Amino acid sequence: LYQMRNMTQLCQRSTIIMSLSTHKPTEPITDRQHRMTFGKYKGFTVGTLLDNKPSYLLWLCDKTDFELGSDLMDEAEDGVDRPDFD
Repeated sequence: LYQMRNMTQLCQRSTIIMSLSTHKPTEPITDRQHRMTFGKYKGFTVGTLLDNKPSYLLWLCDKTDFELGSDLMDEAEDGVDRPDFD
C-alpha cells in the first residue's frame, strides 16, 4: 500500500510538471504581436524573438508542440544567421 501511494504521488507530480512545461496551441502562431506565455522568454512577443532570437523559436518548434505559421517560420529561418541577444 505504501509503495502504491508513493507511485500515485509520483504520477501526480509528473502530470503537473508536464502540464506546466507543455504548450499546445490550437493552431500555428501567425501574429508577430503574440505574447509568449511560457518558457525562457515569457512575456516577449514573437516579433521581438524573430528580430532578436530566431534560433529560440526554431528550437521551440523542433522540440515542442509550439508551431509558427509558414510566414513566421520562414522569417525565423531567414533570421537565424543574425547574432542573437542574451
